[in-house]
Amino acid sequence: MAVNNSHLSAFLTIRGFLILTLLTLYAGSSVAQADTTVNNRRLKTVILTTSVGYGAGLIVLNHIWYKDTNRQSFRFFNDNDEWKQLDKSGHFINSFYLSYAA
Repeated sequence: MAVNNSHLSAFLTIRGFLILTLLTLYAGSSVAQADTTVNNRRLKTVILTTSVGYGAGLIVLNHIWYKDTNRQSFRFFNDNDEWKQLDKSGHFINSFYLSYAA
């Protein structure tokens, strides 16, 4: 019996999303009970550092990585066959550590 790659990819994506959701809920249930006060000074520092770092990263990438490439207008591109949702994992991990720092 042949398995359709798009169905397998969708199944693995949904399964991975459910696992990440359950892990997040489990981790959040033990962390949320600890301390709910907000350290405003630390929050401002994290926001400022993240904003400056993100802006600097975009400028550096523009000058180093994309300097010799042809520019084109914004478009949507289905990258499921190439990247296998790896960018979604990067967004999840980045937001996790950013929220942990705050």
